Amino acid sequence: MVRNVAAFVTIPRAAAKAAAEARAERKPWTQEEVKAFLTGITGERLYAPCLLSLMGLRPAEVCGLRWSDVDFEAGTIKAGETPGRSSTARSRKRRPSRRPANAACRCRRRSRRR
Repeated sequence: MVRNVAAFVTIPRAAAKAAAEARAERKPWTQEEVKAFLTGITGERLYAPCLLSLMGLRPAEVCGLRWSDVDFEAGTIKAGETPGRSSTARSRKRRPSRRPANAACRCRRRSRRR
């Protein structure tokens, strides 16, 4: 017999209210903040995944990317297949890879080959 002990736990109202207020206070980055962040991490190992995330790919899509999904000549990234999930033809999309993302992927691939 298996039982979920968390089913008997109640979250205090004050803690739930504080968590809701913290979520409401979150604000997205401005363009200047994004540019400063990207400038600060240029050359880092996770630059390309961060850039792809900021371009709109979901974390699972970024984690599921393979080099075969990146078409450097066409400038596209085939995203939509996430680890542990099968995808349909409709869910796999070719997304344009902007110049910075394309350059970041090339740089990362070169560094992996060394």
